[in-house]
Amino acid sequence: PVSLRKAWIALAGAATVALLLVGFAWWHARRWQDFVRRLDAEPGLVVTSSRASWFGVSQVHGLRDPLATDPAAIASGFGIEQARVAFDWKEYLALDPAILQHRFKQRFGLPGGVRLAVKGNQIELSGSAPYEWIERVRREQSRLPGVAAVSEQDLSITHDPERVLTDFRTLLAPPEGVQAAFADGVLTVSGDAPYEWASTWRENARRLPGVTSVQEQNLHVTVDPARVLRRFRENFGLPDTVTARVQTDGTLVLSGEASHPWLTRVQSEATAEVPGIRSLDDRDVIDLDQRAFQQTSSVIEHAFVYFLPSKDNFASEGFVALSRLPDEIRRLTSAAKHLGQEVRLEVRGSADGVGGEARNAELSQRRALAVRDFLVSCGLDAALFQTVGLGAPAPAANSNEPAAAEPSQRRVAFRVLSGPSSVTP
Repeated sequence: PVSLRKAWIALAGAATVALLLVGFAWWHARRWQDFVRRLDAEPGLVVTSSRASWFGVSQVHGLRDPLATDPAAIASGFGIEQARVAFDWKEYLALDPAILQHRFKQRFGLPGGVRLAVKGNQIELSGSAPYEWIERVRREQSRLPGVAAVSEQDLSITHDPERVLTDFRTLLAPPEGVQAAFADGVLTVSGDAPYEWASTWRENARRLPGVTSVQEQNLHVTVDPARVLRRFRENFGLPDTVTARVQTDGTLVLSGEASHPWLTRVQSEATAEVPGIRSLDDRDVIDLDQRAFQQTSSVIEHAFVYFLPSKDNFASEGFVALSRLPDEIRRLTSAAKHLGQEVRLEVRGSADGVGGEARNAELSQRRALAVRDFLVSCGLDAALFQTVGLGAPAPAANSNEPAAAEPSQRRVAFRVLSGPSSVTP
């Protein structure tokens, strides 16, 4: 019986050891499987094969992104000694969101006010970021493996005032008399500055990063009159009949006499074409073409061509007056052309105060035609003239007697008609 009991004890002990060995083997296999699954689930790690060894060195083969967690640290977490496992990793670039986020932070860092999220292959930024940081991201994002785009839709940009002012001084080189301040996107300058610099400032200030508007209420802009006048002469020329000077406030002062085309061009283009000219004072400039037009119009409208009584033949004094008209009419049309006007002359014939109404109407028309034909024979365009027969004057309201023949009734007079030209002079 004693030997039998010992045999049972030995058998029970052997069974227990066997059970322990089976349990250990199961636990060891389960731990290894969990470890391998954990490795494969880690961002940046891909397990391609593995082999566990009870007494030797276990092996793991796969792919590893340089930014992935150290597999040895994961093994330690499972109680696996580093010496008991050999890793064989091939390097590759993972596209896991966590790895992309890590890769982005490693390259650019992440300012305190910026939040980062990964959606697919796109980085989404929100919050508030310094301009210099986001500019670097914009420049270098294409070099970030796995990142197709960076979204800034919910990101606001902040600008360091000192950095903006440094850019201002570097790019625009303000003169010593100019002071600058920057706040809330507004760049303010004050002090004294030459026009040339102020012109450059106005054109380029809004191109500075962070500048949304500019102010210069307290900026006093000065001009070099000699330099501005030289530019004006180069652009427009200066007729001998015109005197020009530039005031220190940028006003171009003209006096004298000038043609209408030259004066009109100066009025419309000087302030835009010549740096330093802010305004134009041309009150003392006489428009030669306007004056010529008014003078010749007056001469023509005060010229009368007289006829012999009851005839369409010129009287001697009428022919003298008529012979002077072609030159005046040519001066009139030339001045009108320079003014952008078209003119016509109404030739108004009158008849004597004797004879019947029909006869007087016909005689007045013939007299007007005679004057027109003479002027056309002097080389003037027939389309310039419009003839009108006025007939004879009506008798006085309190008289039934026909009007007596008066020299004023046997003449041709003129009226100048003008309007805007359809052709640019």
